[in-house]
Amino acid sequence: MSLISSALFAVSASLDALLLGLVFGIRRIRISLIQNLCISFITLLGSFLAIRLGNLIPLFTEASLFAPGFITSVGCGILLGIGLYYVIKALFTAFLDDKTPATDKKATPADLTLSRLLLLSASLTVNNMGIGFGAGMAGLPLRSTCVFIFLFSVLFLHLGNYLGKNQKLRIKEYWADLFCGLLLIMLGIWRLLL
Repeated sequence: MSLISSALFAVSASLDALLLGLVFGIRRIRISLIQNLCISFITLLGSFLAIRLGNLIPLFTEASLFAPGFITSVGCGILLGIGLYYVIKALFTAFLDDKTPATDKKATPADLTLSRLLLLSASLTVNNMGIGFGAGMAGLPLRSTCVFIFLFSVLFLHLGNYLGKNQKLRIKEYWADLFCGLLLIMLGIWRLLL
């Protein structure tokens, strides 16, 4: 059960990598395998720290201040809240997208610069730290969650970059947000019921 929870969380946390890979692909900026591994490793470090800190919170607080399970419930609440945020954002974006005319900008192919690599790594890390803290408080196991985060981050960043470069396979950003939000809501409910 904990492996499934870890995998679901990692998919949800790594969907931003898919979106950012997609954005860079649309701009025809290539992300090499080495760059992908660097970005995913930096993201993994931030996720590890957040999940570890979230795992430690119940050890210090439940014994003395709160009823058993309170911190886990707070962690699940954080996951549910972030999930609802993504769902609302997706619905709002989809509504606005229907009202704006489509434009097709073409760019020349380019490589990912070091400054963009660091910016991409930072944005993915900050995103994962927020939800990683909630996942840690909800009791997700550290090792398996971190392994899944790294694997899905590498996979989704590559897939997003590939899809973004391919005109026929492009997906809208709000679909990924909606999927991410629904996964986080499912995970939060699932952890509450366990």
